[in-house]
Amino acid sequence: MVHVPAYVADRIRQPVPDGCSVVPGSTPVVVFGDLRTATVATLGFNPSENEFVTNDGAPVDPRRLATYESLGVGTLTTATDEQVAQVLTECYEYFRYHPYWTYFKPSENLLQTTVGASYLDGTAVHLDLIQWATDPVFGMLQGPVRKKLVAADQEFLRQQLLSESVRLVLLNGAGVIDAVRKMGVDLVEAEPAAAEDKSAKIVVGEEYGACFIGWNRFLPSAHGVTNALKQAIYARVKDEARKAKFTLHPEPVAPSDGFIERDAIVTTGGELHALLKAWTETSTAATIGDVGTFGGKAWLSWQHGAQTIVLNADTSRAAVLEYLAFAAEHGVEEPWRVVANAKGKVNRVVYRDDLKLTGWYCYTPKPWTTPGDL
Repeated sequence: MVHVPAYVADRIRQPVPDGCSVVPGSTPVVVFGDLRTATVATLGFNPSENEFVTNDGAPVDPRRLATYESLGVGTLTTATDEQVAQVLTECYEYFRYHPYWTYFKPSENLLQTTVGASYLDGTAVHLDLIQWATDPVFGMLQGPVRKKLVAADQEFLRQQLLSESVRLVLLNGAGVIDAVRKMGVDLVEAEPAAAEDKSAKIVVGEEYGACFIGWNRFLPSAHGVTNALKQAIYARVKDEARKAKFTLHPEPVAPSDGFIERDAIVTTGGELHALLKAWTETSTAATIGDVGTFGGKAWLSWQHGAQTIVLNADTSRAAVLEYLAFAAEHGVEEPWRVVANAKGKVNRVVYRDDLKLTGWYCYTPKPWTTPGDL
């Protein structure tokens, strides 16, 4: 049975929102393709109703994704772990069997042309701002319904980008660009794509440990998008990915001493997670820093708003791996707490306080008066 992270299981078990035209009997599509291996993601609004039903309302045959009928359930809110795992498995295996190729073929061409990625070999996946398939399509829903769906599901997308290995997100069209900006991603205009008398805006940004590249002309069907302009967009995407130093299969390069860079600073929990994860993948050092004659010295800092948090040099590899396992299960945005240390001083920072975290040396420079959440 496939491993299902806790945040994914929670999303799959969420009740169908009332009054939002979700396709009856459909399951949330948390990803199209294998997110365990992908480093690139295309991003859209929501799954097509044709993933589950034909234009005349009949069930798609052969089936593409799990349905209430295939699972033998009337709701997913009480689904067993096995049923939840089956939903995720069929999402992971989507491109192995009967994908909706009419929709995905243009994106596949884009991926192969720009960065050499593919849905078929597991280097790319498709994600959506909303995981529910709707009928009518998203653009035909009333404004309040669209806002309700986006508000309910955007946090899940944010968690995916923070927790998984996607390092490049491609945004197809002005609508998706606008929605991503509303999530807090700072997208700035870059050199436009131009061909003959046609042009398209290109935007770039970085957030959640990933590079974002978008274009405002929806491919392949936007009015006025000629083949020449499409190729120009491809070329600009390829160039921006190169500028961002994106590589499909990055070669791990360990620091010469195996330690995290001294005095490194991160500003979000996602950045801290990414830094620690990268260290475990590129180094075999037993601690994050050079212990020398005294390991209890601050090695890296996390600037959490106005609060500075430090990890000491002697924070052990085993402790970091325990944290990464916890984050994989619960997500990186679980609230952290400041608790009392062994001497009663309230300055120890922990990602969980239900068990002893051996080798985890994370503190606030100044003690708090009482324990509390960060």
